[in-house]
Amino acid sequence: MMKRLIRAELKKLKRQKIVFVGYLSILFSFIITFAQQMRIKARAPEWEGFAEMFFYNNAMLFLPFTVSLIGGYMIDQEYARDTLKNLLVIPVRWQDAIKAKVAVLFLLMIRVALFEMVLLLSAGIMLRNCPAVLMMTGVCMKALAYNTCITLSILPVILWFGKNGGKYIWGSILSMLVGASGVFVVNGRVAYWHPVTVCFSFLSDIYGDKSVIGYMKSGAAIFLYGLLCTLVYWIRYCRENR
Repeated sequence: MMKRLIRAELKKLKRQKIVFVGYLSILFSFIITFAQQMRIKARAPEWEGFAEMFFYNNAMLFLPFTVSLIGGYMIDQEYARDTLKNLLVIPVRWQDAIKAKVAVLFLLMIRVALFEMVLLLSAGIMLRNCPAVLMMTGVCMKALAYNTCITLSILPVILWFGKNGGKYIWGSILSMLVGASGVFVVNGRVAYWHPVTVCFSFLSDIYGDKSVIGYMKSGAAIFLYGLLCTLVYWIRYCRENR
């Protein structure tokens, strides 16, 4: 049943134009990063530095808002279009439908990560500084990890606001503010626990504490965000539907 639900959600997603918001936001981040790099350095910037700044801009400015907007929209549309009653007739448990939507959201972020890699590869061609295959593979894995961690951290906001009939927009704005606030904590101790910067210890070459304690704190924070997702899911979609 879950596989069928995921396939159904993927088909729905193909018909929803809001998905293009995700790709446009990443493209806009790429343009901003390119402009920043060309302004900072008179000569062509190094590809590794470009990729690092690209991921930073995504995490702080674009990805939290985009993830929350798309995820909240996917849930909200079942209420807005009054299709929830059709699911319950099949019968499909609403909790299972939410799980399928969350799974599809993570799959979408994987596709977005692949789009990021296409942009980075094009940047390497434009800068005449194409990276080695091994480095490209490592950066690709980093993009997947960034998107997955940020989606997990923002997921409680998506689950909470998605059910409130049109309030997912407020959840998106909150996520955007949370992402922007990461700029002020990225070099501090709060960075271990912040939803956006929590993964920097593992993934960023510039930010985050690379010590064992830093890794442990970030790992514990990611685990706690996973528990928070489970708690919000249970409160909003399991307990209230009993």
